Amino acid sequence: MIQLFNRKKNPVDRVSFNHFDWKLRDNTPVFKSWIKNDQTAFIGVEYYETLFININSKIDEVVNKIRAEVVNESNGGIIECDFYYLKAYKIIQLITKEPQSPSGMSYIGRLIIPTQNGHYLIMLKICEMGTTGIRESVVFPKWMELNPDFQSDENGKIIGWLKDPFDNDFRKGSLMNFAENKDFDKDFPEHPLSELREKMNLIIESLNVN
Repeated sequence: MIQLFNRKKNPVDRVSFNHFDWKLRDNTPVFKSWIKNDQTAFIGVEYYETLFININSKIDEVVNKIRAEVVNESNGGIIECDFYYLKAYKIIQLITKEPQSPSGMSYIGRLIIPTQNGHYLIMLKICEMGTTGIRESVVFPKWMELNPDFQSDENGKIIGWLKDPFDNDFRKGSLMNFAENKDFDKDFPEHPLSELREKMNLIIESLNVN
């Protein structure tokens, strides 16, 4: 059996990635984190001695598990979920969002790396600051032109503009809106979701599990 790490090496030190030279905030054997200077973004890596999912789980199983957690804990919602492979590791990539008070959204990217005896979690969180809703206000009129006969559900949520990307019938929490599609990132490069997707790609490109 291959041993993932030994006693001389802290678990989180087995994982390296681009953390953008942000300020180190936490540094323990199982949790390390960095925070951006303006405190609008945070990145961390944590090791858990539990299995997040079975290594052979399908994407819908992951989506259902994460969706239930973010909806119940923060009235949030899911935006993206995908698998990719790094050497022998099957990595789960997720993007979710949660509402801020009094306005705006926080966007959270997660990379979950299952191992033989547990899993790593790399989490990046970027908060929406200043004037919010600009991305939606620009894109929504264009969406209305394409969907003039749109309808709302019993909760007043606009069907089609707001939807779960994996289940059209799921209507709880903070549903993904059409403007949050990655195709619009290029038009709003300073939006926190655009920034998060860009930084997640940089993390993945630099990720190394020893």
